[in-house]
Amino acid sequence: MSLQFKSVILVCLTALSSVGNAQDLLMQSSASVGAARIMSVSAVDYLQTVNPSMNTFAKGLDIHMSYTLPYHIKDLQQINAKAAYSMPWATLHVNVGKSGSDESSYTIAGGGLSRSFGFFSIGMEYNAVIHHLPYNENHVSSFSRIGFHAVPNNRWTLSVAVHNIEKRGFSYEQYEFDIEPYFFAGAKWKGNDIFTLMCEVEKGWEHDPTYKVAMAVVPCRWLTTAVGFSTLGHSLTAGIGYINKLMTIHVGISHDEKLGVTSAASLTLHNIFRQ
Repeated sequence: MSLQFKSVILVCLTALSSVGNAQDLLMQSSASVGAARIMSVSAVDYLQTVNPSMNTFAKGLDIHMSYTLPYHIKDLQQINAKAAYSMPWATLHVNVGKSGSDESSYTIAGGGLSRSFGFFSIGMEYNAVIHHLPYNENHVSSFSRIGFHAVPNNRWTLSVAVHNIEKRGFSYEQYEFDIEPYFFAGAKWKGNDIFTLMCEVEKGWEHDPTYKVAMAVVPCRWLTTAVGFSTLGHSLTAGIGYINKLMTIHVGISHDEKLGVTSAASLTLHNIFRQ
């Protein structure tokens, strides 16, 4: 692989991360895309968050699959799958995902554990990541996530998650490329069975804070809707989903004033095997 071609790839990745906040290693779920890109809490299902402690909401085996197309740029597409299984002493979860295209892509695989202590829960996960470049050139790194959440009553959920707390990165022949750490602090207030409010502050190590707010409405037992706003790109978002005891089907869309439209779709299967 020529040095010039590698330089072009790395410059493009840096530009996308800085300008568009592409978050290739932070998979965007449809629930997040449709609700102001809030990632630490969700009004749809717990598997659509980046907080590993949320997996304590599993009652048996749940499986989630999603596809996201950031800014309708195929080179940034994200495919993700995740499963959580509740055991008597802890909840185990695994995940695998891929983002990018044949020119440059990331493959992520990992898993972790979470456990509740009354109204407070903690979770941790560890992920291996491979950066695939042309001519069979691959670079390997890893990162962890840690999360906490509290449910003090049946109305409030408070969530904190940290991505890549150890500040790992990739080492190329001529370059060092850091995996940017991210901090998320979110809250969800459930007014009743119909109305939910969510908010979040997201802070990247090299970015200014992003503020997000979203409202979710469940007009009937099987339908969920959401609208939101994020200060990142002054994004307006909307989402809609079908929910029953066995599955959730959801789609989300957001519009960045500079980069355009992001769309996502997901399927979650619930209680495949219940304790």
